[in-house]
Formats: sequence, structure tokens, C-alpha cells
Amino acid sequence: MGPALPVGHEGEAEIFDVDCTAPVRSRHLETLNSLLPEGLEITDAQPLLPGAPSLGKLVAAARYRIGPVDDRRVLLDHPEGINDEIRSGIRRWQLREDGSLVVELNARQGDGPMISVKRLLLALGLEEDRIARIPVSREGLVLEARKKKNRGAVGGSPKAAVS
Repeated sequence: MGPALPVGHEGEAEIFDVDCTAPVRSRHLETLNSLLPEGLEITDAQPLLPGAPSLGKLVAAARYRIGPVDDRRVLLDHPEGINDEIRSGIRRWQLREDGSLVVELNARQGDGPMISVKRLLLALGLEEDRIARIPVSREGLVLEARKKKNRGAVGGSPKAAVS
């Protein structure tokens, strides 16, 4: 599985992997979607190669859209004003014309600090009770293979990456 979606955040493109006993066909997705609660939909399924790492191991970063915040000066044009520890966990920063901020935050241990949106907003000077009212949507997860260590091949059952 990919990283859990924090409570109160909306997810627009969540991914997970599933062990399957046979290839996933479009009719399987239709059946799954008929069983899901309103507002949830499985849009795609892709086979993973045998021995491929799970999606959870491929997630390198998460891309969030924050705000807009009613007080636009809180969201900076660039992250230079944030302390170094938090800034080094930010891979991308874009303040949009509508006042929302798109950030890509590190999600992999060993690749720098892993910071939450809440921690980022606290570093920007927002009060904790105000943070809960700011709209946050995870737009997607960034998948990147880790640098390969000397490991043998791993066999396994068919897997599908589902989004």
C-alpha cells in the first residue's frame, strides 16, 4: 500500500497493490466499483512484474495542494523562509495564482526528512486549530525505484497496481 492518507485530507489519485490469482480485466474493475461506497472509484489496474517491489516501497514523495488560505501572505512564494530541517524535506514548491500551494514532500525514509503537511503549516506560522480548516488534497504519489542493492530475485503471485 501507499502511505496512509492523513485524516481530513482528500485523496485524488490513491494507489495500492493487490495480490491476484489471475490478470485483472475491465469487468473486474466494474464489479469492484459496483461494491464501493459512493465517491470511490477504481480507475485503472496495471500488472506488476513478478519480483517487483510493492508500491509502498516505490513511493518517494507525495504531492499536496494546500488551500487557498484566507490570508494569502501565509503561503510563501518560495520555501527559503522555512527552517532547514523542514525545507530539506520539500522536493517541489509552487504557489498558484488562486492562492493555493502545491508541494511535493519527501515520503521515503533515508531520502531526507519526512514532514507532514501539518508540520509544514506550523512552520509557516499557522495556529494548530486553524490548520484543521485549511483544505488539503493529496493530488498524487511520486513513484521512484530505489537504488538497487545486491539482492536475489523474489518470486511471488501475480500482483496488480490499482488506482
